[in-house]
Amino acid sequence: MKKRILCLLTGLLICRLQFEFKQRTNFFKSGKGNGTITCDNNEKADVNLKIYGGWVALKSKSFQSGGVFSPVSDISQLFGSYNAPETATGTTGEMAPIPVVSKSGISLRFTNPSDGQALGLTPGGILRVIQQK
Repeated sequence: MKKRILCLLTGLLICRLQFEFKQRTNFFKSGKGNGTITCDNNEKADVNLKIYGGWVALKSKSFQSGGVFSPVSDISQLFGSYNAPETATGTTGEMAPIPVVSKSGISLRFTNPSDGQALGLTPGGILRVIQQK
């Protein structure tokens, strides 16, 4: 609630991404999906998503999920390429999905679906968010 009030006072927007991917494997090196960005000022943008370098979706081969962007002044700032950090491992040393990606000071934190599956980009992965025409 405090973040929402601060954003209202500063003129920044809180935006969310809802998306869907359908794949044949739980881990893939590249993929495509689609989604919608919705901001608290009622602006919306349909987007295409492209993943390079890997994505981990445990328990499911296709999934719907979402994420929350860090506050921005305009929805157009959300389009572009987001990068995952180069290294990340789980508690047992295996590759762990990275739930936060960023670009030029803007971050996107993935939310896990209701079934509790862990998902995110693999280390060094790239997510492109492209506005549909």
